[in-house]
Amino acid sequence: MSHELDLDLEPATSGYLDEDACKVIYQLQAWHQARIDKLTEIVNAPNDARIKIDDYELESKRDKALLKAGIHIALKLFEDFPVSVTEPEESNDVNF
Repeated sequence: MSHELDLDLEPATSGYLDEDACKVIYQLQAWHQARIDKLTEIVNAPNDARIKIDDYELESKRDKALLKAGIHIALKLFEDFPVSVTEPEESNDVNF
């Protein structure tokens, strides 16, 4: 049984969202960016930095390098948030 989502969605290049929908998107963008920043911080940490996940601390250089490599791959896949919003100059509606 496959767990892949196949939503068959077409990218929208324009449309209108109400103010509440825009607030949700802005909050998601901020949440996403905070996680990207934290992961980037881990990838850029010196090789002798302590890396602790819950109660487990990575001690070997190999484990740290593997974790950083995995995070680097995840960043390449998820770094750009897939939704953007631009506000029109003369209207209360918001384009996306």
